Amino acid sequence: MDNSQKVITLIGQILEQDSKDDNEKEWMRQNAPTKEVANVIHKLTTRDFHVIIAIYHSQKAYAKALPEQVHISQPTVSRAIKALNDRGLIKRYSTPQNSKDIIVELTPLGTAVAKVQLQLRNKLTADVSKILGQLSEHEADLFVDTLRQIKNLNIFD
Repeated sequence: MDNSQKVITLIGQILEQDSKDDNEKEWMRQNAPTKEVANVIHKLTTRDFHVIIAIYHSQKAYAKALPEQVHISQPTVSRAIKALNDRGLIKRYSTPQNSKDIIVELTPLGTAVAKVQLQLRNKLTADVSKILGQLSEHEADLFVDTLRQIKNLNIFD
């Protein structure tokens, strides 16, 4: 197997790990501050976590701005908002000026989930930094640039 095939295989394996019961979600469940937070984490998708973190950073977010922030389509974000609202992680309401402008904000439960997700991101950042620390700065830059090029591949070219 040449290096190109190895890279494609490894990327596939990384993507396969992003399932409903992946290691990251298990880590979050184990590090959740309460059983309620752990139980809700188990039911969330990667999409849900992206939306939760975007709202957390905004404190209050216009629903129509979220697709651009999380790089997910408007219908997908709308479904996520409905599911997160149904689970008690966010509350949504209209602005008094325009009933079509929906604002979303995290509930205390949603904030607790966001904080556990941020702890995980910090841990992952530290772990990746340790791995990249084995490379020279030039090698690390090449690695990051190579990943960017792979991400931007267009199979129709």
